[in-house]
Amino acid sequence: MSSIDNRIPWRHEIKYLCWETQIPIIQNKVHVVCDRDAHGDQEGQYLIRSLYFDDLNDTSYYENEMGTDCRQKYRIRSYNGDGDHLTLERKSKYNGMTWKEGAAFPREFCEDILQGTWICPDLALQPPLLQQFYLEYRTKLLRPKIIVEYRRTPYVYSAGNVRITFDRDISASGDIESFLEPDLFSRPIMPAGQHLLEVKYDTLIPDFIYNAISGERMRQTTFSKYYLCRKIYGGR
Repeated sequence: MSSIDNRIPWRHEIKYLCWETQIPIIQNKVHVVCDRDAHGDQEGQYLIRSLYFDDLNDTSYYENEMGTDCRQKYRIRSYNGDGDHLTLERKSKYNGMTWKEGAAFPREFCEDILQGTWICPDLALQPPLLQQFYLEYRTKLLRPKIIVEYRRTPYVYSAGNVRITFDRDISASGDIESFLEPDLFSRPIMPAGQHLLEVKYDTLIPDFIYNAISGERMRQTTFSKYYLCRKIYGGR
């Protein structure tokens, strides 16, 4: 990936550290022009739990730490604790822009990964993303490294394909084998009351959305949740 492929729907992604007291102020402004994601509960939230992978040399971790321009990482994700409907995702980053691919991932495959016994049957019949993941799982020795969990409140502005998310109570767990369990022991990675706000968009942020966000003084960050959670566990 030496240059951006314009055929791929690359998106901009900006991240801010914000405080609980700032979120209602920003939400009140955003809610006027944006819709809540249809997948949220009555409070507009859903729970995300992700199992992140890295290779034997922890390449993804150190690339994030060094700010490497071209990088990617794999994760298996569940929503609202539903371990029967899992998604395999690959997130790529280049020149400050991101691209995310996804494919359904069978629970039995995940169970085998957690036990260290995964051998993918009928590989040629699997989705291309799963085929690539399995190839790297075998050749680069990709293995699960950390579990990341948080509550997300998303807003969307469909006219500009803008997505604003408030990610609260971000926590990490090294208890890999419990990824599919209803209850998971985890610990917070942020100071009490601090959360993450992310803005994703294709080309431009509409002024009224930018003004709603920039009105609050927030510190921009480039580190991923994966990196922050791994760092809490000493990078290992």
